[in-house]
Amino acid sequence: MLLHLVAIVAFHDLAALEAEASAVAGAPVTIDRRLRLAQCEADPAIARSSTGLSIECTTPTWRIFVASQRLAPVIRRGDAVSIAVKGPGFDVTVDGTAETDATPGSRLRVRDRSGGHLTAIVQSDGSLTAPGYNLP
Repeated sequence: MLLHLVAIVAFHDLAALEAEASAVAGAPVTIDRRLRLAQCEADPAIARSSTGLSIECTTPTWRIFVASQRLAPVIRRGDAVSIAVKGPGFDVTVDGTAETDATPGSRLRVRDRSGGHLTAIVQSDGSLTAPGYNLP
């Protein structure tokens, strides 16, 4: 006797995934509704690239790439900027000058007042944070 096993697969909510991806991109992102992605056990990792977004699930394993619209810079070369670094018991701000144009989610090289250089990440509201140094 042959038994046929049928697996019931839950699919990931593409509308919710699209909303999360749009928040990361800082602009509307469209995910093809024909995709059938297995439900991710944890929140998918969303990372920006120069051409769009990479959305990846580790369990079960899947990855998609989504093009995003070209964003207008929120910071221009030569703008005066401040980088905020926060953590338990401290809050530091470093002032400097943007060395390039930057869009939300991108890295920006900043020249500080002493002539040194820092790297900051541009937030969707145009503020800057230092990668790896912001603690809850």
